Amino acid sequence: MQSGGTTLQQPLISESAAEIVGYNEDVLSQILSRLPVKSLGKFRCVSKNWNSLISHLRPRVYSPCGLLVRSVKLDEHEDGYKYEYVSLDTHNHRNEEAPFSNLTFVHDRLSIDVVRSTNGLLLLRSTNYNEGYYYVYSPITKQYRKCPPVDEDSSFFDPFLVYDPLISPSYKIVGIRKCYLTGKSEYKAVIYSSQTGSWRVSNTLITTLIRGLTMCQFQDPVPLNGAVYFITCCRGYCFDVGKEQVKEFIVPGDSGHIYFDKYFGESRGRLYGVVSADPRTDATGRVLFDVYEMGIDCTQWSLKYKIEGDLYSIFCVRVMFVVREENEDDSFAVLDVYDIIYSYNFKNKKFTELSEFSFPEDGKSCFNLCRAHLYTEVPAFPQDLTKVLPFD
Repeated sequence: MQSGGTTLQQPLISESAAEIVGYNEDVLSQILSRLPVKSLGKFRCVSKNWNSLISHLRPRVYSPCGLLVRSVKLDEHEDGYKYEYVSLDTHNHRNEEAPFSNLTFVHDRLSIDVVRSTNGLLLLRSTNYNEGYYYVYSPITKQYRKCPPVDEDSSFFDPFLVYDPLISPSYKIVGIRKCYLTGKSEYKAVIYSSQTGSWRVSNTLITTLIRGLTMCQFQDPVPLNGAVYFITCCRGYCFDVGKEQVKEFIVPGDSGHIYFDKYFGESRGRLYGVVSADPRTDATGRVLFDVYEMGIDCTQWSLKYKIEGDLYSIFCVRVMFVVREENEDDSFAVLDVYDIIYSYNFKNKKFTELSEFSFPEDGKSCFNLCRAHLYTEVPAFPQDLTKVLPFD
């Protein structure tokens, strides 16, 4: 366009703004930190600079987004176990995309099982218990690491994954094995470190902890703040992975200890335990379970929530998880009631159906809700996850 012999050009505002953002790492980091986790995983491929920026974003606490539920037996026409994904989003849970439906990506000749799910990382195991390997996998980045076999006898309790991006980008896998010293059986921890890429046997004996586990029923170990917590029928133990020390921690109760027989787990840095409610202390006659919370200093338990319902249903209700949200009013429990998964809001006491599982008529496969794992989408970028799968 010309006016009085002068050419007027439209300024390239959008291009200039894009360049400003592209070359200003502080602005770009602010924008990237607000993107969905799945997008971050894909945007790492844009350039080396973006990959570095995303890998060093300031970590934050993420809420669990769903459950991973494994099939009980194999489909005769497919390789590997099948996994069902159950979204915890009560507003849009039926339309949420699953991170995967099977775990055949490693080309292992055997089926792959999820052992643990911790802060966006999955600990996987080949189902051959004698020759099986362990893998660490990030569904967001589709990166994984095949861990080397343990040098000596590799038989141990199911290992647990210790990973907290708020503390460190590195992780550890801890298994507990039996060894024979001075003519009697003792127990030690076998630790894999992502920093060294190898296993080693701890010098610390943890026989006292293991005797508590083997002599009576126990809940799954719970990783928290670089340690692993165990609850037995009579007391609690904490294994500090960094210091490789075992110490006892308190459980609620007066003359006799309360055993968290219904649930023991962690959410947003707090330990939670669930027990059946005492009808003698329930004036309403509707309390099914009491939910205890450990203080942030791990020195005292307090009764935090109550799960209410029809008392006749207490025998068919299983507490799967307790989820503490950033907004206290949104905190909830995940319940299994006759193979139907519900969320139960502690504030409004509302049940919301999330998914229903039933045994299929063809008998090919069904899903074991006892093997469900809480899954959290976290931009987990440990440096040793080097093998990359193509994105869908």
